[in-house]
Amino acid sequence: LTLLFGRVYCSTICPLGTFQDVCARLGSRFRPKGYHKQPAHLGATLLLIVCVLISALLGSSWLIGFFEPASLFGRSIAEGLQPLLELSNNIVLDVLGDNAQKWLKHIELPEIEAFPTVIALGTVFIIAILAVVNGRIFCNSVCPVGAILSWISRVSIFQIYIPQNNCITCKACERVCKAGCIDLTTKTLDFSRCVVCMNCFTKCRRGGIAWKIRSFTSKPIPEKNAEKPKPFNSVSRRLVFKSACIFGTWLTSQAFLKADKDDDHEGHEKSDKKKKGKHRNSSSETEHNGKAQASKAIFPPGGSRLEAFSARCTACHRCIAACPTKVLRPSISEYGLAGFLQPYLDFSKSYCSYECTACTEVCPTDALKPLTVGQKKQTQLGIARFIKKNCVIFMDGTECGACAEHCPTHALMMVKRGNGLILPHITDATCIGCGACVLPCPAEPKALVVHPFTVHTTAKLPEHRPVAIPKASDDFPF
Repeated sequence: LTLLFGRVYCSTICPLGTFQDVCARLGSRFRPKGYHKQPAHLGATLLLIVCVLISALLGSSWLIGFFEPASLFGRSIAEGLQPLLELSNNIVLDVLGDNAQKWLKHIELPEIEAFPTVIALGTVFIIAILAVVNGRIFCNSVCPVGAILSWISRVSIFQIYIPQNNCITCKACERVCKAGCIDLTTKTLDFSRCVVCMNCFTKCRRGGIAWKIRSFTSKPIPEKNAEKPKPFNSVSRRLVFKSACIFGTWLTSQAFLKADKDDDHEGHEKSDKKKKGKHRNSSSETEHNGKAQASKAIFPPGGSRLEAFSARCTACHRCIAACPTKVLRPSISEYGLAGFLQPYLDFSKSYCSYECTACTEVCPTDALKPLTVGQKKQTQLGIARFIKKNCVIFMDGTECGACAEHCPTHALMMVKRGNGLILPHITDATCIGCGACVLPCPAEPKALVVHPFTVHTTAKLPEHRPVAIPKASDDFPF
């Protein structure tokens, strides 16, 4: 689409672009003279590219996702708009009472974390202010997608230009150009920065704005500029900028290819182990996974490997918005700097539903690969561990078994120990680390914790023992 008509995506498809247009329209009273020409912020864009390169070298794409428009807009929805809508739903339900229960249901509101919310909404607020001041500043100065489409639009087949014989320099088009790409002092239009909003066409009635088919043949240099060399600084800065962008794109693609190769290698290893018929018991499984427990946080199902997940995830928070149990939360320091704002499972607030695959169905970057319900039931995110000294049965002599009642795989069972106490016992082979046992635990601190894996493994299916049904008797049962 960009090769044909330029940056149409920015004006018609991008959700953040539409949001900026709405803000610019609402704030039009603050621009009595309309928009004005925007300078090319090459220095800021070059600095951003350098930062993205550093992020890629650290093995993470979070910085790209931090400025990428779809991810940025998704975070603002998940952290700002969705909680507001859920709160409004509950208020309406409380006000209308039984009359509204046919259409609405009460929603459990998650605890709002201040820092991720401030980051998400603060970024969108700054973009809104920039849009009110002078239109698409973000798109042409910061947005990585806008930068890529800007390069492509330079060779678009159909381009907008200013026929100099028809233009009377009335500046009507310049005042409505939200991209600030029109310069009427030279009667030129920088199509690489144009977002094809078509506002200039609606204002110009004299044919001063028109489409043309780009000529791919070499054009003679006008005599005015034939003997005037370009300034060295301008040429060198553009060369550095283009080189950095090309290198950044290559480096990011290599990171994704490496993650794919690692996943394939892991798949081959698993298939080889199945062919050889090697089955690990619970003790060896714990020892193997214990070496992989370098992460403080549990990453979502479908991620397969923490390294691959962190490299692909752009922190768009679509999985957080889709999670029905609200167990997914944006990280701050759980993954370190490379995983800032990426989702993790917070078992202190909720648990991962046994049959739910919602997060794997909405991931746009394949950081979470789609799972069937059957695959999800066997995905081992980690292993639960029992801390005896925290258990209320051991400490207070109180009867309890809430953890065993909520375990969906029956990996956790209440077993009588040598001291006569009935305490939890965990079977590692069938535990999937869903956190269902952690949430109902009444102890503080919790007597159960889930040790995360950096590589998700496959758990054994729980054994379903048939229930003995007594034979019917002719005698009256009471």
